[in-house]
Amino acid sequence: MKQLLTLCLGSLLLLQSKAQHITWNNLDTLGDKVKKIQYAQLSDTTLNLYYIVPKTINKKQKLPAIVWIHGGAWTAGKASTFFAQAAYCSLNGAVGMSIEYRLIKKAPTSINDCIEDVKNAIRFIKANAEKLQIDTNKIVLIGESAGGHLAASMVTVVKENQYRPAALVLYNPVLDVSTGNFIRFIDANAIIHRKSNADTLALQEQFGAQARAISPLFHVQSNLPPMLIINGDADKATPHTITQQFCDSLAKYNNKFELVLLPNTPHAFAIAHYKTSEQQVIDVLTLTGKFLSSLGFLNYSKTSLINSNDPNWLNKRNL
Repeated sequence: MKQLLTLCLGSLLLLQSKAQHITWNNLDTLGDKVKKIQYAQLSDTTLNLYYIVPKTINKKQKLPAIVWIHGGAWTAGKASTFFAQAAYCSLNGAVGMSIEYRLIKKAPTSINDCIEDVKNAIRFIKANAEKLQIDTNKIVLIGESAGGHLAASMVTVVKENQYRPAALVLYNPVLDVSTGNFIRFIDANAIIHRKSNADTLALQEQFGAQARAISPLFHVQSNLPPMLIINGDADKATPHTITQQFCDSLAKYNNKFELVLLPNTPHAFAIAHYKTSEQQVIDVLTLTGKFLSSLGFLNYSKTSLINSNDPNWLNKRNL
């Protein structure tokens, strides 16, 4: 068990002389080349998985799969948010993936459906491991915000071992759905009618048990896979105090984890071209690469990211 309470990530960007050095612009270009494969066909929805395989590998070689899950409060967001990160994984010896899941647009779609979609995606990846050149014992989930909730749910809320990844990386994850910030997302009608000021106490009385049932915070147990959890200490959407409670439970059950609190950092720090600087997004991905490399799921030293100091960084893509 390893806990890092605060950390300045700028000191972590170690560029090795033999590594390939690329900018985020390069990653964006590579991310546009992801392949698409359908993993689920529902009554009115087609769900796709996007993936990119390293260029130079033996066709019989089995690789780790790094699966990215976007955020957006289960109601928004898209898989393309993490295409560049998937490309980074492919440059460092893994199959990079990003998945779609149902967004809550109308009743009766719910967070439970989002959880089921991630389960279906994992099941599909394992069933098609030979085609995708994946080692089914080395599937890693990386989730951001609501995507962090879905990733963490696979080892807490979901009890079947067949969906358990080999490791988790959680960026500002939603760990308690029963709080005032997130309890309204339990009720699809409240979302549809934009009841942002819905009576929290009434919602908790009606949906509290249901919300706790899908909150990773309340379902920590022993023998969970290793985790890297990164949260901003200025995050108002997913406060670091909740993340700390989750980590305290991980420690209680002797699970292996690393917690990084980013100083003066708000929500959504890991999303490119959104709120934070290019350097911060690079530093977070580099830290993620180092963590996964320490577990044998990535070789982050193959490709190092450098800051392009792009003046149009925040205006580049419409997420």
